[in-house]
Amino acid sequence: MVYLKRLFAGRNDILLSIIDLINRPTIIISKGRSSDKLQKIRHNKVKAIVRIDPKKITGLECWDEESETFFYTAASAKRAIFLADNLAERGDAIFFAPLEYGKDNLEMYLQFDHEIESLLV
Repeated sequence: MVYLKRLFAGRNDILLSIIDLINRPTIIISKGRSSDKLQKIRHNKVKAIVRIDPKKITGLECWDEESETFFYTAASAKRAIFLADNLAERGDAIFFAPLEYGKDNLEMYLQFDHEIESLLV
């Protein structure tokens, strides 16, 4: 698996271009976006999107038949990474893409690194 991090400031066109460059099945972890905005992401390489929302219980939110994408909610970054890691198969990419840069996201970037390292040990 490949783990990637990239801020894309709410622009789905940039996100889709990055997924084109990755060119492998991708699971996106996002924070700061509504489920409606995430469900507008349509790309044949996106197999699942995990939205971090501390007010929700971690689990499956919905399946979009048109895009063949699963949408999940995770209550924390740690749960999102664990969920994405369990969904991923050999050769997949897990792409952490928060909506905006800020102190909370900087801490989340560091936590993301830490959680990935703990999975690899």
